[in-house]
Amino acid sequence: MNYRLICGDALTEVQRLDSQSVQCVITSPPYYGLRSYLPNVVTPKKNCPAWVIEKLKDMGINPS
Repeated sequence: MNYRLICGDALTEVQRLDSQSVQCVITSPPYYGLRSYLPNVVTPKKNCPAWVIEKLKDMGINPS
């Protein structure tokens, strides 16, 4: 069984992987206090940084 653990920003690290070389990616993103886990919708805390909101929008997720 071959496996490799990679520690880093998931959006950056996944781009470094060879195409068709991965069967599964598991991440634990720092949601910075986001609360709702409904499909494609999250509810950020009042002090959520603007860059987090923009990144969510870029991924097609609606911060409500």
